[in-house]
Amino acid sequence: MVLTVYLIVGWVVLAVAEWARRVLVLPGQFETLLRGGMLLGIPLAALLAWKYPTLGQSGATDGAGGEEREGVTESSGE
Repeated sequence: MVLTVYLIVGWVVLAVAEWARRVLVLPGQFETLLRGGMLLGIPLAALLAWKYPTLGQSGATDGAGGEEREGVTESSGE
């Protein structure tokens, strides 16, 4: 799922970058560098999706299979 979204967003970013390169008269290496950065980002996105599978979903847990967190608890006695 994460890689599918990454590829779709990447396709849109490349389309906008191609347009911006023409409008802003950027060098041809602009798109090459952008593609390289996106290729390097794929393993990072996969690693984060594997490490934090529930990141961004409602009802985040404490990570140890415990209860849902309700909010920040007060640590000071004030």
